[in-house]
Amino acid sequence: MAWVFHPDRVILIREPSDTDPIGLSGGHVKVYSELGHGAMFKLYFPEATGQAAEPAPAAAPAEPGNGEVILLVEDEPPVRSLAKRLLEDLGYTVEAAHDGQSALALARALPRVDLLLTDVMLPGGMSGREVAEALAKERPGLPVVYTSGYSEEILSHRAEVGPDPRLVSKPYDREQLAAAVRAGLRDGRGDGAG
Repeated sequence: MAWVFHPDRVILIREPSDTDPIGLSGGHVKVYSELGHGAMFKLYFPEATGQAAEPAPAAAPAEPGNGEVILLVEDEPPVRSLAKRLLEDLGYTVEAAHDGQSALALARALPRVDLLLTDVMLPGGMSGREVAEALAKERPGLPVVYTSGYSEEILSHRAEVGPDPRLVSKPYDREQLAAAVRAGLRDGRGDGAG
């Protein structure tokens, strides 16, 4: 197979050389492809030499919630489902929406929202920042935690988030999400009542 396609670019598969990272490491790549059945990639790296790095210290256990109401806005169903489950397992009450308009309608129906957890990039014409700004008019002081697969530098440059946002980068784990939500709740000024 001469070409392998990637969503953002085309990569030419060639023999390892002294100019590519895998070739420089002494490794190589094998690609197996069958028309109509897909492809399989095998990456081979040389055996590591030297001393293994010390394992990272275990993360502190996530601080549990106390029934606080989190409005989760995430357009990707698997991510929304996972975040909802993780937060509920931590003791939070989670109300979820798939876009900005749905989130605003849901927030208006809720007697209490303690924190907005929103993806930065949303479908339907509203960004996470626009959702946060709209909710801030109805619920002053509502803490906001953003999530995104983009870096904070890119988001700040594009003005997708305000200055000094509380941002959890995707993919995140339970502890990262729990820490960001707990910090957002701790630092929040409002009581979430509408």
